[in-house]
Order: sequence, then C-alpha cells, then structure tokens
Amino acid sequence: MNKILNTLKKDQKYYQNFVSRLTYNTNAIEGSTLTLAGTTSLLFKTDNFKITATQREINDVYNHKRAFDYVIKMIENKQIINE
Repeated sequence: MNKILNTLKKDQKYYQNFVSRLTYNTNAIEGSTLTLAGTTSLLFKTDNFKITATQREINDVYNHKRAFDYVIKMIENKQIINE
C-alpha cells in the first residue's frame, strides 16, 4: 500500500489520471452522463470543456474526490477509518 501512496503523492500526472478514472467509473456505474474528459476537466480545471451535466452529477464528482483524498489522508496518518 505504501508504494501506491508514494506514487500518488509524488507523481501529479499519475494522481490526476488515477482520480479522474476512478471518479469517472464510479459515477458511470451510477448512471452519470459525464465523460472521462468532462470529469477530468471538472476535477483539475484542465480545459475550457463544456460540461452538460446536472448539478447533482457535478457535485458527485467533487464529493467523490474529496472522499478519496480523505481516505488517503487517514491512511497516511495511520488513523482508523470508521465512517
């Protein structure tokens, strides 16, 4: 697990790619209409990409990333995740 955490922390492009794909696939399972490019653009402000998604889909993207970052922080700090 430490190898994965180190890679996520040290390689910004890897982190962005990983989080974008994880978020996109997680939300796609739930029926989101956002594309991978749209998800990446929302998360990392990469383009002036026109987003045609509902506010709920956009919130799901931001909330998923926030939850992922929270779990990573908890693991790094060796804290118990009980939520």
